[in-house]
Amino acid sequence: MAHQEASSIKFNIFRAYDIRGIYPYDFDERAAYLIGIALGNKIQNTKKAVVAMDGRLSGPSIKFSLINGLKTAGIEVTDCGMIPTPLLYFATHSLNIPNGFMVTGSHNPKEYNGIKMIINGHHYLIRIYMHCMTGLKKTLLRLHTTIAQPKNMK
Repeated sequence: MAHQEASSIKFNIFRAYDIRGIYPYDFDERAAYLIGIALGNKIQNTKKAVVAMDGRLSGPSIKFSLINGLKTAGIEVTDCGMIPTPLLYFATHSLNIPNGFMVTGSHNPKEYNGIKMIINGHHYLIRIYMHCMTGLKKTLLRLHTTIAQPKNMK
């Protein structure tokens, strides 16, 4: 991937406990795809992840792009469809998959969307925000392979 692609991600979307922004201005399908690759590279032992979305209109295309990014990073994905966030947490435990990504704008207005995450069995919350999000930003900036845009991506 060219450095220009990674640097086009608006880093204000990296928040205290998740990734979120206004769709499609701050956070879009291309950002979800690149973030999926970076998140996939953070996964250590079990190269599997559970992915789901809430009911926002931008959810299906964002989830599709996130899944494609994870798959590009070599992650096997279980798509749980549209479910509430607590069910994603339940799915990671019941399926014994320590990685989960929820496409959601959470409590924000409908124009927002983003990603809540569990990586290697850890919820990424405020106390580990700096380590995770800073590392994720650095990973995005360091990726040097050429990445083709997935089919059906807007």
